[in-house]
Amino acid sequence: MLFHGYIFLNIALLFQSAISNQDCSCYKIEDHYSHCHCQGDTVKRIPENFDANLKKLTLVNVSIKSITISDLNKYKLLQEFSLVGSNYLTRVDANAFLIFKFLRRLNFKNNALEEVPRMTHGFTFSHRQLLPSIELSFNNIKIIDTQRLSNLSLITLDLSYNKIDHVASDAFKNSRVNILYENDMQYQRQKLNNNPIVHFASQTFALMKELKQLDLSNTLLRSLPSDGFETVQVISLQRTPSLKQLPLIFSFPNLRIAKFTYAHHCCPFQIFKSEIYKEKILNFCKDHIKLQSSSSSGVQKALISKRSKSTVAIYNFSWGSSKFQEMPNSAKSRKKSPTSTSIRWFKQPAYMNHLCMLEMIECTPNPDALNPCEDVAGTMLVRIFIWIVGLGTIFGNFFVLLLLFFTHRDSLYIGVTTFFMINLAIADFCMGVYLVILAVEDAKTAGSYYNFALDWQTGSGCKIAGFFTVFSSELSVVTMVLISLEIWYNTRLSFYGFKFQLKAAFGAELLAWCIAIIFATLPIFNVNTYAATSICLPVKSDTLPEKIYLILLLTFNAVAFLYITFNYIHIYLMVSGVGWPKLHTQDWKMARKLAILIATNFLCWAPIIFFGLCTAFGYSLISISQMKYLLVLVYPINSMANPFLYAFSTGYARRWLKLRRTFRHRCVGKQKRRLGSRSSDSTTSTLSQAQVLKEFGKNPKHHTSSTASYKLMTKKFLVTSL
Repeated sequence: MLFHGYIFLNIALLFQSAISNQDCSCYKIEDHYSHCHCQGDTVKRIPENFDANLKKLTLVNVSIKSITISDLNKYKLLQEFSLVGSNYLTRVDANAFLIFKFLRRLNFKNNALEEVPRMTHGFTFSHRQLLPSIELSFNNIKIIDTQRLSNLSLITLDLSYNKIDHVASDAFKNSRVNILYENDMQYQRQKLNNNPIVHFASQTFALMKELKQLDLSNTLLRSLPSDGFETVQVISLQRTPSLKQLPLIFSFPNLRIAKFTYAHHCCPFQIFKSEIYKEKILNFCKDHIKLQSSSSSGVQKALISKRSKSTVAIYNFSWGSSKFQEMPNSAKSRKKSPTSTSIRWFKQPAYMNHLCMLEMIECTPNPDALNPCEDVAGTMLVRIFIWIVGLGTIFGNFFVLLLLFFTHRDSLYIGVTTFFMINLAIADFCMGVYLVILAVEDAKTAGSYYNFALDWQTGSGCKIAGFFTVFSSELSVVTMVLISLEIWYNTRLSFYGFKFQLKAAFGAELLAWCIAIIFATLPIFNVNTYAATSICLPVKSDTLPEKIYLILLLTFNAVAFLYITFNYIHIYLMVSGVGWPKLHTQDWKMARKLAILIATNFLCWAPIIFFGLCTAFGYSLISISQMKYLLVLVYPINSMANPFLYAFSTGYARRWLKLRRTFRHRCVGKQKRRLGSRSSDSTTSTLSQAQVLKEFGKNPKHHTSSTASYKLMTKKFLVTSL
């Protein structure tokens, strides 16, 4: 009871000892006034009637316009000074704080400062256990001038949430900014986040004596200098979308924690693919082992020699890949945290007691399933096939277009099927262009794709490639639907004298182009995105619009192929004579050829539709690395095969070339006979035409010239062949 009364009495004395000076109040701790607090715009200058032993002074929303040397001369034992929330404070003379030997914190947060106080010298930590912290956040500072913050030794320098767009190269010269204790590790922290700064001079951080923690998040940075990060242990570059490339990882030899905007920035800290990395690591390991071996005793060397016979090299330098194995009983063998923590270690030449070990690095965000740390192609097999399939698709479909052009260059009419085949060849040609674009990008960035990933995936190149592949696939799908519809229509109604008209084909194909362009354009306008993966496919399904787009796209293709299947099953039933008129042999051959063509496309698209819909509904059954095999072995194989299916395998090209050779031979023979006997010209010409036409099973009696006969034969030949 007496104890509780004693506590109550002390609390009462504490409040009774509070003094009032306008809008200020001070609170007594022990035998002197320690903390004074002033608030309100009636406070226009720092009060001078506080106790000389004052330790902490806080000014909030006051109308003080400036701070000079004379304002704080009385309070030499001050440890913390805060002036926050003032719209009047525009200038601070930093020399006013040089007299404070025990100063730990200066807080000028949320004021109207337009320039950084010239804080040079004086703020040293050689005689202090706790080091000072300076906060200048939420002001109107735009520029950090030359040596404005030089020769400082601080816990924290906070310049966040300003309007800084320029920092002089020697602004922090010879400064040691911020040592604090956090999780039993020492850091030096400098905050420049939430500023519109675009770049730093090359020596901005290099001229600093020490910097261990740097926060540049929420800035407009486009590049970082390569020097000055030797002592940095923690770096934060979150929400900095314009920063797409980092300096070489050897610019961060002591880095332990890295927080980036993009997952690709973590890749260099997990794997080393560049030859310069391999060379430096090997040299470092060799020097380390040589130094250790020279200090070993004879017995130790004998043990090392014996061990080396039974150990296996840890680091494997293979083409385009690097492998890091886990050290037994290491921190990595324990359960991993959500962030990526990797202990990378190397052994050369594989001595168990001679390890070249790197620091443990915790890097976020982690490379995910959509963006693994690998090249565009990923593996050598994909890299080879992407060139073969891409170039084969381009040349094959270009040849088909060229063939169709020459066979109809003198004709004003083309058949409906030929018109659809032209559009199908254009669609497949675009698929080849897409694959070659990926192949070229892979060749340019092989081994160090993570350095170029963001420029590629967020740039125009990936958008163009993605547009080509979606446009190609959708135009191909709709065109194949129209081909099957045209065959079904002609098969079903030709007995009654009806044929699919070219005018209707033009209208339907125009609709097909519109559908393909719409699907290919939507990801460019952020309905989905081509930037989600290195292969520029719109496979992202995080948001509702992305899921709707992906489901709609794949469902549309699935329904299209079901319709194609229905048409060809119905055609089969008709030609098999089940209650329908028999088709001619030529009609059946055409239906069979196109059925094989469409079935091949369907078989190639089925895995894409299946895995894509599973991903859209949240069941990811395949990774991007595995999808790349589908990309070159399944997805475009129909585009490369189509020219062979409807041209080379049917003998179309061979027969057309044979026709050309035969006609040329007849013309040459006719010319020679003209030179020998002009009187027999007419008869020879007629016989030559008859022989050519007879070879293709036609009656020449209605043709009066060899040129007209050739044009007619070519047109009929094309219609019957396709």
